[in-house]
Amino acid sequence: MKKKLIIAVLSLTVLFTACQKAETKEAETTPTETVEVTETQGTEKEAETVEQQEPSLPEIDEVRGVWFSYYDWIEMQTDDEETFRKNAVAVMDKLTENHLNTIIVHVHSHSDSYYPSKYFPMSMYCTGKMGKELSYDPLSIMIEEAHAKGIRIHAWMNPYRVTSSGGESVDGSLKFDGVKWEYIPEDSIVKQWKNSESTSRNVLYHDGQYYLNPSKEEVQNYLAAAVKELVENYDVDGVHFDDYFYPMVNDSDASKSFDLQEYYESGSTLSVANWRRENVSKTVALIYKTIKDVDPTVEFGVSPMGNLEVLKSDNQYFTDIDTWLSDEGYLDYVMPQIYWGFHQKNKDGSPSPAAYENCLNSWQNLSKHEGLSLYVGLGLYRCGTDAKDNNAVSEWLSNNDIISRQVKLIDEKEDVAGFCLFDYRDLSREAAQPEVLNLKEYLSANE
Repeated sequence: MKKKLIIAVLSLTVLFTACQKAETKEAETTPTETVEVTETQGTEKEAETVEQQEPSLPEIDEVRGVWFSYYDWIEMQTDDEETFRKNAVAVMDKLTENHLNTIIVHVHSHSDSYYPSKYFPMSMYCTGKMGKELSYDPLSIMIEEAHAKGIRIHAWMNPYRVTSSGGESVDGSLKFDGVKWEYIPEDSIVKQWKNSESTSRNVLYHDGQYYLNPSKEEVQNYLAAAVKELVENYDVDGVHFDDYFYPMVNDSDASKSFDLQEYYESGSTLSVANWRRENVSKTVALIYKTIKDVDPTVEFGVSPMGNLEVLKSDNQYFTDIDTWLSDEGYLDYVMPQIYWGFHQKNKDGSPSPAAYENCLNSWQNLSKHEGLSLYVGLGLYRCGTDAKDNNAVSEWLSNNDIISRQVKLIDEKEDVAGFCLFDYRDLSREAAQPEVLNLKEYLSANE
């Protein structure tokens, strides 16, 4: 069993800050407080301050997590608080049953919210209709039930996405609609910005979808304000971004150049690719500072695309991952999405750099500051499917213990501190059950 990764310093920090927490949350300010918008959507948090107790969460050897996505929320939809709470209890029971200790829950997936917020409207995936109010607070219940079972909960945000296409689950049992522009309430911030000549480019239409403009300072501050609201009012253990940063761009095509206009207007001496990376880094650093100003014990992490060659390309993402990992002030943890099997191949049949062990080694080799933790995102959604890997028969069909072997390799590496499975729904998917049971057996034997 892996040596315990108990961080004594963190424990001391929790003890030191617990008595100051409420005072800090009232007293600290950030640049986001200067944002002026029409706050008409969502339900205002009651004015009185509710003193929160620090949860007595057990110490853990490693992070054993699962993502709970916006389409997992669909099956939680109900107007009845008691029914929702029962569903939340069932979610946490499923984690406990599978020896998992962390859940990463969508709270802002499409410039929307899964709790009453003054910054974004309630999500259609949570309520059935964007902007519809509930008589209860679903995120608060999820947090309560997670902590009651000793499970850590991280709040998951997609910072720039506004609209999206629909889709379906791996097994086809769940079909879901995408967020369309016409579904968004007129009083939402994205429509306020888009409908005003002075702020219309805060929201960009690109390749069939709408996005917040990462280069706009007003957007950066607004995102930070939403995070501040979250951390001030909810007892989350972490805030989490995934890999949805810049979409793929093509600066030689005016219709796909995204924020190239802002680059020219900025007068920057950086290349356009590095200017875009700087925009994302400003947001990440601002979010980190905002969180720590409110509560230094809340972690901030990012789950980027796992293939470093693709991640560092000059036409998408634009994440300065080397700086984020090596310099303090950006992240507490990184969780690359290494969703490939051990035998992933290139089209010519040669071993792929994305093959699991190759890819994991590449992340281990990156320079990291002392306080940064490395976790690994694993592709449970691929188990039992014909996921293309350039083998004659997909590794995901010919094996039923890929995930457990991937976790075993993580446990053998002292500098890798845990994993997270994508996605919660796949814990119950029939074709994935052999993998789930093998993982459960391994985790049970290595508590």
